Formats: sequence, structure tokens, C-alpha cells
Amino acid sequence: MTASPSRNRKRLLKLALLLSVIAIPLYVISTLPPAEPRYQGNPLRYWLSRTHNQSLPPAEQARTRVAVSTIGTNNLPLLLKWFIEDEPPGTEPAYRKALDWLRSRFHTGPVLIRTTFRPSRPGMAFWVFSEFPDVASAATPHFIAMLTNKEDLVKGKAALILAKIGPAAAPALLDELSNTNDVARALAAWDLGDIGADPARLRPRLEAMLNDKASCVRLNAAISFGKLGGTSETFVPVILRCVHEADEDTRMFALDALGKFKDHARSAVPDLTNTIATATNTNYRYALLAALREIDPEQPAKFDPVRPADTNTPPPEEPGANPNQLTAPGKP
Repeated sequence: MTASPSRNRKRLLKLALLLSVIAIPLYVISTLPPAEPRYQGNPLRYWLSRTHNQSLPPAEQARTRVAVSTIGTNNLPLLLKWFIEDEPPGTEPAYRKALDWLRSRFHTGPVLIRTTFRPSRPGMAFWVFSEFPDVASAATPHFIAMLTNKEDLVKGKAALILAKIGPAAAPALLDELSNTNDVARALAAWDLGDIGADPARLRPRLEAMLNDKASCVRLNAAISFGKLGGTSETFVPVILRCVHEADEDTRMFALDALGKFKDHARSAVPDLTNTIATATNTNYRYALLAALREIDPEQPAKFDPVRPADTNTPPPEEPGANPNQLTAPGKP
């Protein structure tokens, strides 16, 4: 005796429902992000929080460094994936939002529970690579490739890591000086100046880039050329050209870099003083004065506003004086 069509449909419906109940949790589990790597039972964030804890005994500090280095070495692909992720929005945990709502609704006293800082996955990856160059050096080709990433933040972070890796990254960075991508050439030039290895070999390569079609490449090559002992007669005019011809962000960065050369950039003083005399933009004027103050401290007094002798009013805050701001217009 065969089952009726209606009974078969009910069986099929039950089977489909059962399969759905099984499939949905499996799908959710399979799409969850990878678990945070651990060492001796503790997650990466635990070990990272201890890396700057100077109150730890020396043995514990050494154990912490071994833990982070081991996690990084054993989970390199995962950390590289995290490194290029977007930073998550800085939202508060749901329980904190609920408590804040209760406070506002019922006028309760201060909440004693405080949100614990939890570093993001991109933040943890950057932390590992920047403070443990031995881990990052194993991924040098990946960071070189990131210099042409579509995201400016990723390019900038990769450049910082390559500089941390140091001389071991120099051969790959030398190859990038011929990259067709303007930003990759500029960042490679910057990193090589920061690393400072083999200046006699690098200076001719950087000098050849001082006429590059891209202003960011010319500027970074000139700065690195100066850092590596190049003559001021060669690099100062290139930086000044960027001050006058580049966009506003690059102009500010160029002035900041020029000031850091101090008296080695003294040949720029006439140009800077002439420019200050005609500058009408307040931010631009302050940046010019800041550079001039570093190069020749006696010159800015001719342009700074005179303040009454009986007051202690400080001068207006200059752009870039906030230590919490990272401004590097010529360098992502």
C-alpha cells in the first residue's frame, strides 16, 4: 500500500525543515572569523597588553616577548589578513549602551562598570609587526606588495613596517624605486632614507629621482637624499619647489621636513623669509615660521607679532603642534 501524496509532502516538508535547522548553524559557524590565536592558553591581546608593562619582572617580560613572537610566527597568514582589514567603528559594547540608557531613563547614579579597551584585529596585527621586526621580516614581500594597495592607510602602514624591518628590507625597496606606481616609488624612497643603510650606494639612485614627474616622489627622494648625507645645494631647492608648487598638505609636510634639517638647510632662509613677507594664509604663515625657527632661530623674531612685555600670553598654537595628530602629507 503506497503512501498518499499529502503524506509524502508532509515528510518532505519535515525533512527540509530539519535540514534547515542543521544547515543554518553550520553556515553561521563556518562564517565566523578565525579565533584569536593563543599562547599557553592566553589570547594575543593578553600578551600584547603586557609588552609595555615595565612593572613585570624581567623573566615575565622575556616570556611575554616569546609569546608574541611565537604567535606571530605561527599565525603569519592570519595577521597579514587582519593587517589590511578596515578598522571597525568605535562603538561601545551593548551592555554599556543598555546601562547608559537605564541611567538616562531612571536617573540612576554613576555606573561602576567600565568598558575595557579591546584592540581591533588590524590594530593587533600592526602592533605585532611594528614591535617585532623579526616576525615582520618573514613577510617582507607581502608588505612590499601593499605599497600599491588601493587603500592609502594600508600603504602607509606597510611603509612604516618596512622601515621597522630595517636593512633586511632594503634590497626589495631598492627594486621599488623603479615601480611604475608613484606612491610606491615615493614610499620606497622614504623608507630607504629612514633605514639609512649603504648611503653611498643609495644617494645616486635618489638623486636621479629628484626630477621625477610626481611631486611626492621628488619630495621624498629629496628628504631621504638629505638624510643620507647629500649636499644641501642639491636637495633644498627640490623641497622648496614642493613648498611653492605642491598641494597644501604636501606643502606643509615639505616645510616640516625642511625644518628638521636645521642649519643644514640654511640656504633656504632667503626663500622662506621672502615667502613669509607675502604669505596671507594663516596656516601657511605659521608653517613657514616654524620651519624658519628650526633652521635659523633668530629670523622669526622679525615676523612674529610683538607681545606686551608685561603679559605671558603664549603665541597662537601652530598647526601640527598637537602630538595626537600624525601629519605626513607627502607620506601616507
